[in-house]
Formats: sequence, C-alpha cells, structure tokens
Amino acid sequence: MKIQGLSFLIVVLVLSPVFGAPGVSIQPEHFKSAGRWTSFTNANIVRGLVLQGNALWAGTTGGVVRWDLVSGNYTKYLSPDGLPDNLVTAATTDKYGRPWFGFGSWNGGLAVRDGEQWSVFSPEDGLVTGWVLSLAIDEQDYKWIGTVRGLNVVRDQATLQDKSDDTWGTFDIGALLTTDYVTAIAVDRTGVKWIGTPEGLCVLEDGGTPFNAGDDAWSTFIAADGLPGNSITAIAIDAAGNKWIATNTGGLSVLDDGGTPHNKSDDRWTTFGATDGLVDETVYAIALDSSGRKWLGTGGGVSLLEDNGTPFDKGDDRWTTLKPGGALRSNHVWAISTGAGTEVWFGCQWGVSRLDHGGAPGDKQNHSWRTFITEDGLPHNDITSVRAEGSSLIWVGTASGLAAFDGNRWATVIPGSVNAISIDPTGNKWIATWGVHALNDAGTPFDPGDDTRTEFHQTDGLVDEGVESIALDGAGRKWICTYGGVSLLDDKGTPHNKADDAWTSFTAADGMASDWVHAVAVDEPNRVWFAHENFGVSMLDHRGTPQNKSDDLWIRLTKEDGLAGESVYSILVDKYGRKWFGACGGVSVLDDRGTPLEKSDDVFTTFPVGDCNQGMAFDPQGRLWIATGWSGVIVIDHRGTPFNVMDDIVMAYTSREGLVDNRTQAIAVSSSGRVWVGTDGGLGCLDP
Repeated sequence: MKIQGLSFLIVVLVLSPVFGAPGVSIQPEHFKSAGRWTSFTNANIVRGLVLQGNALWAGTTGGVVRWDLVSGNYTKYLSPDGLPDNLVTAATTDKYGRPWFGFGSWNGGLAVRDGEQWSVFSPEDGLVTGWVLSLAIDEQDYKWIGTVRGLNVVRDQATLQDKSDDTWGTFDIGALLTTDYVTAIAVDRTGVKWIGTPEGLCVLEDGGTPFNAGDDAWSTFIAADGLPGNSITAIAIDAAGNKWIATNTGGLSVLDDGGTPHNKSDDRWTTFGATDGLVDETVYAIALDSSGRKWLGTGGGVSLLEDNGTPFDKGDDRWTTLKPGGALRSNHVWAISTGAGTEVWFGCQWGVSRLDHGGAPGDKQNHSWRTFITEDGLPHNDITSVRAEGSSLIWVGTASGLAAFDGNRWATVIPGSVNAISIDPTGNKWIATWGVHALNDAGTPFDPGDDTRTEFHQTDGLVDEGVESIALDGAGRKWICTYGGVSLLDDKGTPHNKADDAWTSFTAADGMASDWVHAVAVDEPNRVWFAHENFGVSMLDHRGTPQNKSDDLWIRLTKEDGLAGESVYSILVDKYGRKWFGACGGVSVLDDRGTPLEKSDDVFTTFPVGDCNQGMAFDPQGRLWIATGWSGVIVIDHRGTPFNVMDDIVMAYTSREGLVDNRTQAIAVSSSGRVWVGTDGGLGCLDP
C-alpha cells in the first residue's frame, strides 16, 4: 500500500466558486503538509488481468495491484497514486507490453502504466464518458474503448504524455450500434471489430479508416441468428478466425462467418450450455491458450473446453470443471489470462488463483495452485456508513456487509448491504439494512461466539423494510427512517426481547413532508428532525408523547426558509442545539432560538460548499467534516461563530492530497481525533 502525504488549505470564506458551487475559492498552491492518509480497499475482487514478464497486473474494484511473481509481493495503486478511480472494469495490454485499465465511474476513464508513471485519458481528452466497460487494441495500435455511451477509438501516436497529437472517434447508437452500452470488443486478423452489447453482437468493418465513417460497413447478430442470448459479456477469436461469444444468460456460442461477416447465409453456429458440460451459463470471460483450449470464467466456476480443433463437432469435446475446494478462490471468475507455458491465471471474487496444469489440464491430479490475496479486510469498497466506537474501533457499513476494524484486525460481522450504523449507550449496534439488526457483541467484536443479534422487520412493526438511517433519543427510543416513512421503536431497554416492544409509525399522512427519509437527528426528547429527498426537512414536536399522535406538531423547512437545497441528506445537532443540514447546494446551519415552531426568529447561514453533502461529523475541536458526495472532504472551522463567515477556516481534501477516493459518502471522527471517510472506492483514515 502506498501512503501519500496529506496537504490542506486554510482560506477565508469568500463568495467565489468551489467544486461547482458558489462558496470557497480553494487554490492548490496554498496547500500545506498536515498529517497522513491511510487507504483501505478490497483489492481482491478482480475484474481484469494482464501478464507483463514476471509481473501480474490485477485490475480490481479497489485499485490496480501489481504482483511480483518471483517474490509474491505486491504494490497497490489507487487514486492518490495517479489513477482516475479505484473501480477497474476492463484491462488489456498494448504492443509495448504496457497495461491499460478502464474504470467504471463518471470520474473514471483510462489509465496506462508507462514506466514509473500513470497516463490518464478522461472525457476532457476525448472519451465520450469516463464509464468504461471494455477495451481492445488493434494491430495499428488504435485503442478501442467500450463505454456506457458508445464506442470510442483513439490514436495516441505512442506519445502518452503528449495528447496534442491524439485523434479521437466516436460510434454510438446513431452509427448502427444496437445500444450505447459496449460490453465487449475483439478485433479479428482482418481488422474487423466485433462489438458486444446487451442487445446483440455488432460488427464494424471500417476499411482501416476508423476516423472516416463514410466507408464503414455494419452488421448485427441477435439470438435469432444463432446467439444463445443477446446480452454479450466477452468475445475471443481463435487461430482459425472463429468467434467465441459469451453471454450472461445462455452460455457460449462459436461462429464461423466464412470470412464474410456481412453475409449471414454461409454462417455456421454452435452453442454450448449446461447440457454440454458448461458449469454455468453465465459466462464472464474467455481466454484461449497456445494449444487452442478455451478457458471460460463463469458464475459457477471455470470450464475448460478442449474441442480438438473441431468446434462444430461436439462428439470429440472434452470438458473439465474447476470449482472452489481445490484452490480456485471463488465460483465467480471475471478474468482469465493465459501465458506461453502451462500457467493460467483466474481473477475471482476473492483474489487471484494461478493454475499450473503441467500440460495436462484435464488431469486434476497434475494441477498445482497458488493464491494471491491482498491484505485489506473490507468486505466491499462501496462504503455507505462509518461509526467510531472509542479511540480505535471503527465500524464500517458496506454494500455487502458490516465490518469491524481496530487498526490491525478486520472482521465481517453481518452480511448484506448496510446503510447506517448507530450505537446506543449500552454498546448495542443498530444497523440499517433490509430491516434493522440489533447487535450486542459483548465488547468482543472479533469473537462472534458471544454475539446476540436480533432482527426487526415489517412483521414486527417496521413501516418499511428499506431502512436508511437510525437515531436514538434521550429516552433510548429508536427513530428508524425508511423509504416508506418513520418507525419509532421503544424496546423498554430490552432490545433482544421483542415481547415488550412498542411501535409507532409516522408517514406523510401524519404531517411529514415525504415518506422517504434519508436522515434523522434528535435535539431534545420532544423534537425530531427528518431529511427528505426534494422536500427539505420535517420537524416533529411530539410533546413528550411520541406514541400519542393526537398532540403532535409538525413544521417543514425548505429552501425558502434558508436551506441550501430541497434535497437534504444529513443532519447534525451541535452541543449548542444548532441544526446543521447537508444538502445538494451546500451546508446550512440553523439557530431556531429554542422556538423551532416559530420561524420568524430563525437565523440561517449557508456554506455553499460540496455537492450533496451526504455525511457530516464534528471533531473534538468543534470543526465540521463533510463528505461531499463526489468532491472529497471539506472541513469548516467556524471559530465558534457559524453565523459570521468572515473568520471561517475552510480545508479541502481530495485524492490529490491522499484521500482514497473523491466520491465520499460517510464520515466519522474517533475520540482520538482520527477521521474516517467512507467512499465509493474504499475507506480513508486521516491520522492528524
């Protein structure tokens, strides 16, 4: 793992643009050294593999990993190291042996490792979008890039650092593509491009002039022509010119087009499915080795097809299946690379597996395996919530589970997508997921043997299963926000005994601005604040009787009242009772003078920073840390005077300063002052 120095900027708040919104002007030359970032990503979900001599490059959902195949050591490269993003979706190599990677986000694009540096291509350079799905390089060294908005081609003149001589071309649905989603690309020996999409197979013959559309010829193949399904995931072309086409629903097809890709009358097709020996009909990857064998990565393991050079005669086929239990890391195999010898590399859900079959791949007794796994223990890189417990323990909610981390050890505690985490005074963790989980780990988060866990669902009284956030009031009641309203749970102090539970639900019919509630905060036992998409903020004063709705008082705050925007994603209440709202458009602070139902004496200030500001946290010094959405982290030190912007200090942290990813969703500060940032691309920790 590479650790980069942290920098930050101190400025006075002025009205000028920052991060696309009016607010602070932040100039890079003012950054000063102040602390250190550490990055944690799951680099074991492998989506692309490239062999380069004694190195194996793995493109993962948590960055690019270069494995030294001699020593077994690895180096991980992330956004702070020069990548445009951490989520790799495609990989290939050019004629110079340089690895190319495509990235799957709007901030992504292409990156190529050129010597000791990364060169990046983005939409500003000519890409139709940063969201890349597939890559191929033809004999002329033209790069063909499949994206979610069409097909790009670039001629970079082999001068990666000089983009002034680059030529770009774009093919989209108007150029006879069946859809703008280009999921696979292969180039045959005659220069014809075979283009996979979710709606069939497209063929482009560009006459060797990809930047002149006038001589292009197009054809399309769908299931009616011989494909097992229209959704194409991978394409490979064998030495005889046969096209091997993988789908995500119907298995694998091989096509002999007779050298006439636009004349279907002489085509020959064969389809391979589960009845033939394919281990799973969802096929993600195809690789052909030097002996013509077909290695197929699927959703159920690996299938090896030895067709004896007669792909249209199944009678002499031999199939071999590889599944976990030997040394294959996972049933899900997304990438395969074959070398000149007897080694085959598999990019799986849980790392890289290398098979040396000794020249007899069908004889498993002859197999030798080796595993390559990086150290970080995150279950997933899409981090939706972080919560600090004490000075060193951090709870991390991800798209595939809840993890605990103490600085040395990781443990995945609860599987499934986690949206939010709250911790009550007795140490119970309340986890917002599909329903609610209450977890008592007995103070030993890494020992599941003494855990007590209770789930709550609609059958118990929850208004909706899709839970977004949870807050506790002074009486220990749980305010649970969902897509369909708010549920209040009074568990009488016995969270793992449902017999005495009391439930109350609140919806728009009761006075809330909307049933969809993103966030909740409690300022006093009687007042609860709810954040909505497109409908601002609702406040409930339940008059001390939350189970009795008859005396409830509601009020709504909108942009007209002083909110930075109508879509609000986070709420905090500071120790002075001021309310802080993170919205699309900035962060607003409200002093309601203790009379929240009376707007006439309200004082609002808006800090027009960030994007949609999905997470906020105060540090021990009272500074506000903001997870902006997609522009990194912003820190506001208002010097105790949030309604006087002239003395404010504003700091910005992005991947340029060491943040793992600029797409920030959640933030927490431990009692020791460490700042933990959950992003779409991993977990960042600032040790000040």
